[in-house]
Amino acid sequence: MSIALDIEEHELAELNRLLEKFYAEVRNKNGQDYEPDSFRAMIATLDRHLKGKYYPLSIAKDPEFHSSKQVLQRKAKLLRQAGRGKRPNKARNLTKEEEKVLWKESKFGSTTPEASVNTMWWILTQRVGLHGRQEHDDIKVDDFQL
Repeated sequence: MSIALDIEEHELAELNRLLEKFYAEVRNKNGQDYEPDSFRAMIATLDRHLKGKYYPLSIAKDPEFHSSKQVLQRKAKLLRQAGRGKRPNKARNLTKEEEKVLWKESKFGSTTPEASVNTMWWILTQRVGLHGRQEHDDIKVDDFQL
């Protein structure tokens, strides 16, 4: 699917639907998905084109285009999970044997400050479900209840 250069003539809701379909189906000239990080440039280029044609809203910023941006974000996330883009695949889980070795070698536990930090990170990741660095950084003592 391609979007014609007269996209600025579409009403807001219609353009949003067009963009949803476009983002879901867009491929490079070889028929492969684009890298997830190129989607940001794609939306910026389309937005710049629309601004140049005096389109009343921004497809990158305005809430009227929220659903089309969600389609693009979901596609980018799926591609990253499949190992595409600058970010590597998510880390694999430790095996039970690898975890036992970390406990045995005091990499986990309370024997050193480093082991305590490693253990807290492990517990928060495995039991609480925190994954990204930012989630770990944002957690506060008040977030827990005894």
